[in-house]
Amino acid sequence: MNTPLERVESLTAQVHRLKVRVAELERRAEHLRRENDRLRAAAGNCGGEPMVEQRAQAHTEKEAGNS
Repeated sequence: MNTPLERVESLTAQVHRLKVRVAELERRAEHLRRENDRLRAAAGNCGGEPMVEQRAQAHTEKEAGNS
C-alpha cells in the first residue's frame, strides 16, 4: 500500500506529465492554426472551391468543439 507521501509524489509526477502533454498539444494546435491560415490564404489566392472551404470550416469548428 502506498504511503501518503508516495501518493503525493505519484500525483505530482502525474501532474507534471499532464502539464507537459498540454504544452505539446498547445504547440500542435498553434501549428495547425498557422497551417490552416496558410491553406486558407492559398485557397483564396487561387479562387478555392466553395466546397473545400466549407469542409475546412466544418473541420475547424469540429476541432474547436473538441478542445
